[in-house]
Amino acid sequence: MYKIMHEKKENQEKKTPMVTEKYALETISKFLPLEWPNALESDIVITPLTGGYVNTLYVVENNTVTGKKEPRKVLLRLYGGKIIGNKHEMKSQMPMNSEVVEAIIFQNQSRTGFGPKLYGVIPGGRIEEYIPSHTLTHEEASRPEFIKDLARNYVHFHLQQLPLEKNVFQNLFEIHPFHTDLLNHPSLKGIDLSSTMSLDREKEMKFIKKLIQKVNSKQVLLHFDCHFLNVLTREGEIPHEMLRTVLVDYEISIYGPRMYDIGAHFVCRTLDASGTDSKESGYPFPPENQRRLFVREYLKELKEKDPDNFDPEVDNEDHLFLESEVGTLCYSFLITNALLPILDKFIADPILLTFPEILTNFYNKRKGEVTALFPGLH
Repeated sequence: MYKIMHEKKENQEKKTPMVTEKYALETISKFLPLEWPNALESDIVITPLTGGYVNTLYVVENNTVTGKKEPRKVLLRLYGGKIIGNKHEMKSQMPMNSEVVEAIIFQNQSRTGFGPKLYGVIPGGRIEEYIPSHTLTHEEASRPEFIKDLARNYVHFHLQQLPLEKNVFQNLFEIHPFHTDLLNHPSLKGIDLSSTMSLDREKEMKFIKKLIQKVNSKQVLLHFDCHFLNVLTREGEIPHEMLRTVLVDYEISIYGPRMYDIGAHFVCRTLDASGTDSKESGYPFPPENQRRLFVREYLKELKEKDPDNFDPEVDNEDHLFLESEVGTLCYSFLITNALLPILDKFIADPILLTFPEILTNFYNKRKGEVTALFPGLH
């Protein structure tokens, strides 16, 4: 499901409580009372997982449970990540949700069957379904059946009507200073930020705001964090009506224009989150026929699931394709703008340190291509 952690326990974030077999058994048994309480501590196997910057994840397995009445494995999530100990440290730059807001989104995804099941909410965390899976691969994301599956998944996520703030997206349009003294940090040695540093963020922010105003994009619940570490591919046989992919991690989900998520998904198809020191992203931008296939399937699912609000004026292939093109610019610029002021939070993660430059190079290239295709956007 996630990559297994190999760090020694003494190197873990001190703010994260140590999860013992005793703690896991007692905590999970409160929510799974049929079989779990019959186990001994020696029956519990705990496997820490990577993947969480603002949360810490553990797979907890009970060797005495058959899986018929209760799950044999669950995911224990504790708030407080191995790199970002406190999500509120990032809130001024990124739309970090409170635990309550995240739980609301998670519960709705669980209830509708489009996310992991929620077994319990505990102080400082929650207990979730463990889904036998792997993170979405770039090869999978280019296959027609996965393109359609993902498009349908985003429709279901976007259509959620939840009692959350509707104007958080507007808070992203602020330029926060980048502390240039960070460039002298030893961990940044060899990390090229030349294109990023030369970008006139004030000018480009005005350009992005103008684009958003010109493109009439429906307001939806955005996942907002579309990289492939947050998309799982279910393994094994699944029911016919179930989607193969699962969107997870809703720490920064907010309401905003749908073009952002669709464009972000296309950009994330270029990103190599497994580690690279290249200026380039690692994978080619998906060709137009694949992007249009995603758009057509999205509209097909949207018309079926929300026919009363289906608007042919904006819910048509050409318009949504235009939205997605502008969305690629929104994502690549806004994420760069958000990452720069908090780059010191990721000193321990060389992969994320490369993303501002990669996204800036992508943005500079795509800006010319998008405005050439749609000159009315100027």
